[in-house]
Amino acid sequence: MTIQEALSKINRLRGKQSLYPIHIMTRPSVSCPTKETILIMCREETLHKSTHWGAISPFLKGMLTAFSEKTVKIEMPVTKQRKIEWR
Repeated sequence: MTIQEALSKINRLRGKQSLYPIHIMTRPSVSCPTKETILIMCREETLHKSTHWGAISPFLKGMLTAFSEKTVKIEMPVTKQRKIEWR
């Protein structure tokens, strides 16, 4: 399951319970401007934030297992890889 599929499934399940939908937003990181901070938002409230997708996936898995007891595998999106500069 991709991140977008997980978000749509979570929002569909949240909608059935009259809860507001969640969405993902990115912004430049405060501590390191070359990185991006990934935010999971519900309306104006930040539910979770991280600088890498590895921490976002377990958060979304937890939200999905709140609605059912099935285990879910969420694929992390492919991002550009940094080149290693040897000195």
